[in-house]
Amino acid sequence: MTTSCDTHIKRGQLLHDQGRYAEAEDFIKQALAEDPHRPDALLLLSWCQFHQENREKEALSTVERAIALEPSASRIHGLRALILSKLKRHQEAHEAAGQAIALDPDDPFGHAVRAQAFAGQQQWAPMEEAARQALARDGDHDYAQNLLTQALLLQGKTDENAFNVGRQLARDPDEPIPHFNAGYAALRRGDYRKAEEHFRESLRLDPSFESAREGMLESFRARSIVYRGYLKWSFWIAKFSAKYRLGIIIGLYVVYRLVVGALQQVSQLLAVLVVVLYLLFALWTHVARGVGNGIILLDRNARVALRRADVLEGLMVGGGVVLGLLLALAGALAGFLPLFVVGAALGAAAVPLAAAFNNDDAIGVKLYGALGAGVLLLGFATAILAAIGRDADSLVTAWVVLFVAAVWMSALGVKRE
Repeated sequence: MTTSCDTHIKRGQLLHDQGRYAEAEDFIKQALAEDPHRPDALLLLSWCQFHQENREKEALSTVERAIALEPSASRIHGLRALILSKLKRHQEAHEAAGQAIALDPDDPFGHAVRAQAFAGQQQWAPMEEAARQALARDGDHDYAQNLLTQALLLQGKTDENAFNVGRQLARDPDEPIPHFNAGYAALRRGDYRKAEEHFRESLRLDPSFESAREGMLESFRARSIVYRGYLKWSFWIAKFSAKYRLGIIIGLYVVYRLVVGALQQVSQLLAVLVVVLYLLFALWTHVARGVGNGIILLDRNARVALRRADVLEGLMVGGGVVLGLLLALAGALAGFLPLFVVGAALGAAAVPLAAAFNNDDAIGVKLYGALGAGVLLLGFATAILAAIGRDADSLVTAWVVLFVAAVWMSALGVKRE
């Protein structure tokens, strides 16, 4: 006999499948008000909460209530793993995925969420293997297929990735995710116009697909030749896990110091040139996105895709870099030190401000924002003292220290997520 509780759950499931998560949640809560001990209702409620922005912690609490009622259900442990991955609690996510697989080794979902946990740790090869394990159990599993596509792309396996993306597009041409995957594949091989087409189609199919909007912005930024270099560097270094990326960054710095030390014995001019090139490279990787957003602001058609935060980043970071370089150059050519200092401070402050805009951690946003404000204030104070002929060496040291700290903290990922 169908009860009103069952009716509410069925209605909630239908709304969930239509992507109307808030409405579905209302019906499921009505079901739980009648029977609070229904693990299927709690599982569905957790899915609805998970799909809504900033509801992950509620979803985790709900799914744990479901596990308490039905601890042997593989799918419930799988959803818990997925939520923990979203919360960046990667080790716990692995444990939950392991429980899901142990309870039902043939369910592809458990292997797929394990792949997601590896993705959170930026371990691309194990991510690929886990996704393939899921697809071995269900070759049409969309979630596992998307994870495999991402793993292949991030490892630079372009031929396999192209085959995978082509198969997805042929099977689901009216779904947004295959076009999103095709967009990033095109972006990686340097076909920026084709990338834009796929991202635009992905957004047409799902206007709320935030990752596709960001992908389209990347294709717009790539219209600039200087941004393309940054993009290629980003794709290359993304192949490596976090610890290897740190090793590459430190290795490049060590090589830079050795080269400069050797050149100083031969030609001071060459040594200065290497220093300038290294600084441009190091700083560009931090501010490229902001400068790219600034470039998009100049395009009447493209700038409509920018969010308010993107516009502010383009103005504050991109504008700071461009204006800073112009003022510093003008000050150097005119021999007017205060103008040079103001330009240098604007350019230097762009680095911590860029880290603040590209941050997933609320404390990190405040930390890098404070560093940027400190660099600007101390830099401007230095310029004022220089203009009136007062000694400002201590202030110069202070804001340069803040700037260097921001560079290294951002490079090491301190408070970025």
